[in-house]
Amino acid sequence: MVEIESSKSGLLSYPQTFLTIAKFAIPCVFSNILFFLMQLTLLYFIGQNCGTLMAASIGMGIMLMNVLCLAFTQSFNGSLETFVTQTFSEGKYYECGLSYNKHRLILSLIFVPMVIIFYFCD
Repeated sequence: MVEIESSKSGLLSYPQTFLTIAKFAIPCVFSNILFFLMQLTLLYFIGQNCGTLMAASIGMGIMLMNVLCLAFTQSFNGSLETFVTQTFSEGKYYECGLSYNKHRLILSLIFVPMVIIFYFCD
């Protein structure tokens, strides 16, 4: 866990605030960069070795995955952060776990039809 040092007044200074936010944001930013770098690498090698038609079909598949899968997971995880933060600040720890499990169940139910659709795609 990251320890946060505060000043005498109990508030963080601007450099401390920036560093604290950066400590939490850097892994997320790095994983997003690697995710899109993987897609670019895939498109490059498919385009070099298999031709333009295959590269176009892979590009369309990647866009469908981004629109359907990535959009749902990011939006649900954003709402999960909001709900868990609110319930945690109120001291309702049981409801934190309940919100987390409800979101996991909803995402699982959303992904079952998507997996079936993607399985039968050509």
